[in-house]
Formats: sequence, structure tokens, C-alpha cells
Amino acid sequence: MVRSEWRSDMLMYSLTAAVFAGLEIMLALGLNLQYGLTGMFNLSYIMYMAFGAYVTAVLVLPPAKAPFSFYILGAHLPFPVALLGGMVVAGVAAALVGVIIVGRRVRAEYFLIVSLVIASEAAQLIAQDRPLFNGFDGLFGVTAPFPQNFTSLETSLAFLGLVVVGAGATLLVAEVIRRSGYGRMLRAIRDDEVAALAFGVNVFRARLTIYVVGAVIAAAAGSITMVYVGAFSTAGWTVGETILALTCVIAGGSGNNWGTTIASVLLVGLIIDIVMQLLIPLLPGMGANPSIVALSQVIVANLLLLAVLRWRPQGLFPERVKRMANLAGGAPMDERARGSQS
Repeated sequence: MVRSEWRSDMLMYSLTAAVFAGLEIMLALGLNLQYGLTGMFNLSYIMYMAFGAYVTAVLVLPPAKAPFSFYILGAHLPFPVALLGGMVVAGVAAALVGVIIVGRRVRAEYFLIVSLVIASEAAQLIAQDRPLFNGFDGLFGVTAPFPQNFTSLETSLAFLGLVVVGAGATLLVAEVIRRSGYGRMLRAIRDDEVAALAFGVNVFRARLTIYVVGAVIAAAAGSITMVYVGAFSTAGWTVGETILALTCVIAGGSGNNWGTTIASVLLVGLIIDIVMQLLIPLLPGMGANPSIVALSQVIVANLLLLAVLRWRPQGLFPERVKRMANLAGGAPMDERARGSQS
């Protein structure tokens, strides 16, 4: 009896870890398009996940009941409509923000600072303005978009299927972009912006487009997170969440979508959600403090990022770079190195 319950608990926990790994795949792939493929170090990225989560919540929830909760809309719409609404709102917000911070005149270090400031200000605004999304308390009470007669196992399996479809679609879109002429243009901007401009590339439009695409992907992940967890607040979209996605991108290999996917599964699904969750409580004095597990997971993720940057900055699965024949001597020549050849 005890063994049967243990197996059931482990199955449910494994399904939960798999769902969160799938959500991290979506987030990491969207960030990989911006940072790995285009070179934009965007610390406001997780803000668009929050937009997707909040908009989805106010679209699927019934009208707010004061004084217990306050929020706009309360449209009580089906989840697919709410998902699309969250993606549209995030895309529009990204276009408006991107017009301000994306451009050749904004240097890389200033883009990083401005994106961080924007995300911080947005979090403060939402936290202080309670009538918008219920302030610091956030939104809660969102139910799963599946039949109510589903068992816990059936609901978990349904969510896993939803996340697999979402992650698979995201990977497909990311690979289509990477393999296309547009993807080659983005890599040209990343590697040498001045040379790209010399060849007539509209750097601003290319960056703005991929900035919006990444935001829409993050919003989709946020929408699914909202209906899966059932609640969301400003504590759920700190800069640490962006750092975790960035760790998956760098560890997998910047610009490599498959590497990012594998790194997300290993880091979030295996190391953080399973190994750390099971091993840390076994350490002396650790099991008595529940917050230790969450804190240790963040520390381990940060240490892994530092280790990768120190000993394998190209990532576990470096981006494959096409090699071209040197016109002078016929020897293979890295296309990234062409600009530096005299």
C-alpha cells in the first residue's frame, strides 16, 4: 500500500517536472531567438510571460468580487481565446517598447540596462495598482481548461500534452526562422552589425520583429503557466526567471535551438525539479526549512551558469556554423571570420 502510494506520488511529481521543463523550453527558445540568434541581451523578457499570464487570467476568470479580489475585465472566456489574447497583448506591448529600446543608436550595454528598468517598473506598477491585476496578491482561482470530471492524473497528462504541443510548435517556429534567409540576416546582425548595415540590412526592423516574436512566445508560456498553476503574482516574474532561461540558452549553445531544448530538459526537468528537490531535504538540517529547497535551486542554476561561462562558453552543443570555401586558396573558411580576413 505504501509502495503504491509512493509510486503514484513519484509519477505525479515526474509529470509536474515534465510540464515545467516544457514551459522552460518555450521560454528558453524565445530568448534564444533574441539573444542567441540576434545578440539582444533582453532582461525584460520575463515581463512578456507575465503579460500573457495576467491577460489570460482576466479573460478566463469571472468578474472580480470585491473586497476579496480586484481586476479588470473578468470576461469568463474559453482558454484558447484567452491564450490568443495574451499573445496579442504581449506582441503589441513588445512592439511599443521595442520602438523605444531597439535600434542601432541604443548600445548593447544600454539596451541591457533599459530593458531591466522597464521590467522593474512594470512589476512595480502592477504591484501597486490593485484594481488592475489585484496588486501584490496577484490573480488566483484560475481553473484548468479541461473537463471537471478529469482525475488528477488525467489532468496532469492533459497538461503534459498541451505543453508538448506548445514546445514542439515553438521549436518548429524557431528552427524555421534559424534556417531561413531571415535567420541568416539575424546572425549577420549579431556577428557584425556594421557589415550588415553596409549590405543594406534594416537592423532596426529585423531586431524589432524578433523582439516581438520572442515576446509572443514568452506570453504563450505564461498563459499555459497561469492555467496550470492557477495563480500568478509579481513574485513569479523576477529577473531571476530570465536568468534561468538564459542559463538554458548558454548551456545548450547560443543560437542552437536543439541544444537549448536539451539543456532546458536537463537543467529544469532533471537537475532542479527532480534531483535537487529529492536530495536537498536529505541533507542534515535542510528538511526543516521548506524555503531552502527553492533557494538552493536558484543557487545551483546560477553556479551552473558560471561554470559554463568559465569552462565551456560555447555551450554543451555549440551552434553549427557553415563553412565556406576561401576564394583565394580553396580552404574552408568560417563565415563568421570572413569579415576579419584581409
